[in-house]
Amino acid sequence: MINSIGNSDPTQTSSTAAAQTQTTSTSTQFSDELDDQLSNPNPLVLFDPTLRASWIAANGGPNDPAAAAAASAPATPAAQPAPAAPPTAQSVFGDNPWVQDPTGQGPDGTTWQYNPIYFATPSTAQQVASMVGGTVIQEDALTPNGPMQQSVPNEMVQLSNGSVVNPGLIADFYDHGYPQSMVDQMIQNEIQGV
Repeated sequence: MINSIGNSDPTQTSSTAAAQTQTTSTSTQFSDELDDQLSNPNPLVLFDPTLRASWIAANGGPNDPAAAAAASAPATPAAQPAPAAPPTAQSVFGDNPWVQDPTGQGPDGTTWQYNPIYFATPSTAQQVASMVGGTVIQEDALTPNGPMQQSVPNEMVQLSNGSVVNPGLIADFYDHGYPQSMVDQMIQNEIQGV
């Protein structure tokens, strides 16, 4: 180009102009294709040959005005599956996971109510035993020695290592809206004594 400005020879000027015209038309084709690719809302199309080929096939190829218009339209988000509902004690152990109205009594005849979550039903205890690999046993866990008495014993689960866990408390892990993964971790912590 500098030669054509400094040179007054008309034959050189026309050959330079022809070369510039060819370069311009090539640049325009490249520019059009790049514009088409950049109009795609997914920039990975530029770098991934598989995505690029599928985009070109689906959108009519580069330089297609209809494809460019479709690519520039806002993408509708894919419907996300609803997250799984957190488990509940009732969904895992049935309608009544705990003994209803467990009581205690003192030597003078005074009675009181215990919190039911310490008193799993036999079926809840058996299900927890199956979950953690233990055996159901009964014991008065809240009044082991002394003048106080329980109206019903606690259904407990003895693990293979000899430790004992309360299945009523494990059933209660399911009653707080925690996701299953967190409940699983809490059960592991309970059986490991953490």
